[in-house]
Amino acid sequence: ANLTGIDALPSVSGTASGSITADKAVMIKTDGTYEAVVGAAQNLGSRTFMGDKYRVVAGAYNPDLSNFALLYQDQDNGNYTTSVVGTISGTTITWGTPNVARSENPGAYTMAMVYDPGNDRYLGFTRDGDGSSKMRGLIGAASGTSISWTDWGNLSNFNNSDPSEYYDAAWNSHRNCVGVIYRNSANRIQMAETQLASTTTFNTQGDSVYLWNGNTYNHCYICFDTTNNVYWTAATNQGNSWFGVVRIAKSGAYPSSIDVPGSQWDLGTQKKTFGIAHDPDAGQTCVLYVNNSNGNLFLQSSTGVDTNNGQITYGTAVQLNTGNPDGGTFKGAALTYDSFAKKMVITCCWANYTGFITAKVSSAGVISKDTMTQINSTSFYSGDDNITMVNIFNPNVNKVAAIYRDYNNMIGNGSNAGYGRVITPSYSNLDADKYIGFAAESVTNGQSVKVKTKSNTVTQAGLTTATRYYVQNSDGSLGTTAAPGQSIDVGIALNSNTVLLQ
Repeated sequence: ANLTGIDALPSVSGTASGSITADKAVMIKTDGTYEAVVGAAQNLGSRTFMGDKYRVVAGAYNPDLSNFALLYQDQDNGNYTTSVVGTISGTTITWGTPNVARSENPGAYTMAMVYDPGNDRYLGFTRDGDGSSKMRGLIGAASGTSISWTDWGNLSNFNNSDPSEYYDAAWNSHRNCVGVIYRNSANRIQMAETQLASTTTFNTQGDSVYLWNGNTYNHCYICFDTTNNVYWTAATNQGNSWFGVVRIAKSGAYPSSIDVPGSQWDLGTQKKTFGIAHDPDAGQTCVLYVNNSNGNLFLQSSTGVDTNNGQITYGTAVQLNTGNPDGGTFKGAALTYDSFAKKMVITCCWANYTGFITAKVSSAGVISKDTMTQINSTSFYSGDDNITMVNIFNPNVNKVAAIYRDYNNMIGNGSNAGYGRVITPSYSNLDADKYIGFAAESVTNGQSVKVKTKSNTVTQAGLTTATRYYVQNSDGSLGTTAAPGQSIDVGIALNSNTVLLQ
């Protein structure tokens, strides 16, 4: 009875990493300190009118100015290749004045864009509209919310004599160059790399390679895998029942030829690809595709890759939509990775419906999806099977700019009018494998904290006796529903304000 400093119930003590509130869930970090569970709910900002009608759009984030830019075909101005800068402030996008990058109509399915951080330049890729349909390189110098463009000319290492379309591009941070994927005039999928020799000149050494040599391919996409330092590419063989395929490509010491291992990931028939993105936190890559026979949208992750032979292992595909949101035909989708929320962000549309959904990928390639949210209450769609949607993550504000268009003029600014909305995905640091218990007291960063463990109790008002409670991923409190993908069964309520940790 005279002993002091002895806890009647089980607990552990450690150093707080950040502030921790009493009776909230606590996790242990890899350095041995303790941190609180924190998070935030999903938010969708207000719609902003971009000011232009467009056919095809691409975009890239500028870390030097903390804004982003779009490259698109301006339908109100001869379908000229045009750019505009967008800035996220809070949950709203403000737009700069559009700049014409090239005064010519490049044709459909021909737009790609990346940002070169070493040279502080946008690299744009469009098509020569003089009848040759060759790929052209654009170099953009940004200042504030405007961009001045150099129309550099045709890129000889992109099979200069061959027309091309269906462009996509990815920045290779390992080699400081850009990989571009495209379809040639024979409907075969090719890829090439290029980089700037100066701030106004492309280096056109090296050559393009075939990724898929069949003659009925389209819908090709590319991303760069910073975990394995390889490109991931995806395409669809329309002539083979919309057969979806994925494979890697390796860059040698630039500007040597690109190595394309022989193995590939066969998605299967009726799997029409709409994007590919790498998650460096999970170390896995996800491909987005639609089942072309029924309009259901799927996300599927890799589980591993052999960079020598190209062999890819993969997890179970997850259907993103619950039934058909509007009973109409699938129209289009876009995919990006949010490194703050550590989630894939997908915008998608069916006839009369445009929405977005987020999904988290584990290191084992297991996908946990959130609930799909409609972007607008009006019945409109962005796609019509063109490349009309793009998501751009801004790590400076930890938000995603979703760009889309009103194809059928349901909002009222004309058919194909462009819009942007800010998506803030829900996020949480909750990790079921690192959960240890609930804080016995409130402390600040660096203080010692006592954490209640199994067989101890937690206090919270408004409980229902004999009900099981789970850790909530928003703030580490107790709730009757498990967090998606991170289920932590805390214990059972003994009465209206006490939970027994089990």
